[in-house]
Amino acid sequence: MFCELSNEWNIRMKNYIEKIQNNTFISEDVFSLIYDLNHASMYKYKNYNSTENIYLINTLYSLLPNVKKEISEFFCISEDKILFGNYDPQKEEDCPYTVIFGNANLKYAKSADDLKCVFGSLICFESNVTNLSNLWSVSDDAIFYKSKNIKIDNLSFIGRNGNFQYSKIESIPKLEEVGYDLVTCNSNISNASSLKIVHGNLNCSYSPMQKLTNLETVKLGANFKNTNNLEIPNLIYVKWEADFRNSTIKKDLNLKEVDGNLVINKNQLHLFKNLQKAQTIQIDDKKPIPFRDLAPYMDKNISPLLLMKANKVKSTVINKIKSPKTNDRQQ
Repeated sequence: MFCELSNEWNIRMKNYIEKIQNNTFISEDVFSLIYDLNHASMYKYKNYNSTENIYLINTLYSLLPNVKKEISEFFCISEDKILFGNYDPQKEEDCPYTVIFGNANLKYAKSADDLKCVFGSLICFESNVTNLSNLWSVSDDAIFYKSKNIKIDNLSFIGRNGNFQYSKIESIPKLEEVGYDLVTCNSNISNASSLKIVHGNLNCSYSPMQKLTNLETVKLGANFKNTNNLEIPNLIYVKWEADFRNSTIKKDLNLKEVDGNLVINKNQLHLFKNLQKAQTIQIDDKKPIPFRDLAPYMDKNISPLLLMKANKVKSTVINKIKSPKTNDRQQ
């Protein structure tokens, strides 16, 4: 499926290049061009055809100044608000651009109030910028590592990695999609209520993250370890390991499939009554148990302790759930 999408994207990129070279590119082409450039990183890094895709992207970017007028009309801005190239000031200044077709390093920027789109990486590490309320997309990496409490209320798309580790940012309420990894561990972020899909790993461990109310899919691993009052009622699928240890979850989950290992505490077992598929379930720090051995008993009214008393699970499985008392005292 992804290869088919990549091939279609590849064809569209060639069409843009041909139209610009032949002077047949028109204003009506800009919407799809912006959409495809926003998603460029997803095709550039994840496909067998990535070498050709990178060549097409580089070629197209070199031609974009030829359609500056059409792009400026699409964004309703003057042409001098568009930068074709990297923004990396070496002294403090207010960022004058609304759209940047390249990387944006805001380390020395005093403000970037008008910035809407970065078609490259955005770097806010050690930046003094506190307001990016007009920003709605970053096509490559968005680096907010150790950033201040930046207002990014309208950011809806990150094309590759979103790194918010140790950030003072408190909310990313409009973010819907991340093209690869999203890391919010050890940050102040508690709200990502619009997030629907993470195409890589999601790591919210040791953070105050609470609202993930629209999250449906994590295409690699998910780490929710040591989170409190977590709301993820619509999460259905995690491809790799899903770790919920030492987390508190407000409601029962609708998680149906984990292609790898589900890692939980024994008092969380009842939360996963809707689970239909997993390779193994690891309870506390015990050896992983095949899902088929626990599946019949994952009901909210049955606890591992009651299962032991009723002898409804083989003793070998129960011993993996609860260690002998001697081991408990040692722990």
